[in-house]
Amino acid sequence: MEMRQFPRMHMPIPMRYRIHISEPSEGLWIGQGVLKNIGGGGAYFTCEDDVQLDIGHSGTFTISIISVSHPFPVNSDLVFKGLVKRIEPPTEKSASFGVAVQLLAPIEVVPKDQNPPVAPANSKG
Repeated sequence: MEMRQFPRMHMPIPMRYRIHISEPSEGLWIGQGVLKNIGGGGAYFTCEDDVQLDIGHSGTFTISIISVSHPFPVNSDLVFKGLVKRIEPPTEKSASFGVAVQLLAPIEVVPKDQNPPVAPANSKG
């Protein structure tokens, strides 16, 4: 049985992401993937793009949900400060990278009209 301080919602949801890295150096990573789970302590997502992050990178993560069959408002983004804790390389069973992020501040639900749009996956920063 998994022991976590905060419960997580487990549901694969297609998403776009924009990650503005502030530590240890400035950077922007934009892409598309699948949000696998999220909760008060962290988030885990997968992506097929080569991961432009390293363990220990921190910054602002913006998740824009693509699918409409989920409990999050379609017209809003999920925004949070986070720290990359784990990166899993692709395996024989999955061509995707896995990225585990620890939340450094609570998740904010920000209306899309108050947030810069998350570009499609082919737009890298």
